[in-house]
Amino acid sequence: MIGGGNRGGVKGRVLSDIWEEIKRRGPPFQFDNLMVKTKTGDQFRNQFDLTKVDRSERLPESLRNDDVFIVHLGGGRHQFVKGISLGYHALEVPSKEVPWRFKRTILDDFDSGEAGVLSIVFNEQIAQDFLYDNPRAPVKIHLPGRTHRAEENSFSYRVGSTEVSVTSLQIELDFILEDPHGEVAIAEAKRGDIPRDFGVSQIYLPYRKLLRVQERRRTRFRIRPLFVVHFIRPDGREAIRLYEYAFQDPFDMGSITHVKSSEYVLAPT
Repeated sequence: MIGGGNRGGVKGRVLSDIWEEIKRRGPPFQFDNLMVKTKTGDQFRNQFDLTKVDRSERLPESLRNDDVFIVHLGGGRHQFVKGISLGYHALEVPSKEVPWRFKRTILDDFDSGEAGVLSIVFNEQIAQDFLYDNPRAPVKIHLPGRTHRAEENSFSYRVGSTEVSVTSLQIELDFILEDPHGEVAIAEAKRGDIPRDFGVSQIYLPYRKLLRVQERRRTRFRIRPLFVVHFIRPDGREAIRLYEYAFQDPFDMGSITHVKSSEYVLAPT
């Protein structure tokens, strides 16, 4: 089974091969999972996974040299888009460090992935403190996962001068917090190291989906996109960083701006 997410791995070589072929064809630089499967044969189980690159350092060299990255269009279709700096956002150094004491439970380590991070963030009232400066803020949690309402997963947006149209795109919302005053927070979580940057689409696409929900329900509510990272500090202590972002132009993925960020240093009792 083919693996590897770095620029020098098989994944990188396949993406480079696809880009060189698509580049010769010219705009709109689109390809599909059938092409990916043709390149990989039966050695890669999930063609969609091969096209997912969650941080720019994992882009193969040929894409970096040509300043392009990959967006997803739905229905197993993808597109190379110009402007890596628009598709990836460098993580800021948090301006605030918060010591956070909590009592670890028997299930805190049950899920070692992203869901486990978000469970801790909610259950230990870290998200509530970060968002509302009140650990006891009366919020509700929703875990919608993958939803397939076509009209909510179909829209257009810009990346620089490039127009991107998605149709019935699979969009995951792992975590939604709703407060009583009509605003919601959505989060993308990572566990491991602190990346230099992250793919903006990971929070932009859920944000756009919720804008479509607003249109369908003919209502308005504030949407607060979050990026969350759980990691071990150099001093050996466990920490969780929360970043809040906003989009100055809802239809431009590159218009992301940093709102605030904090590092919660965990101290289990």
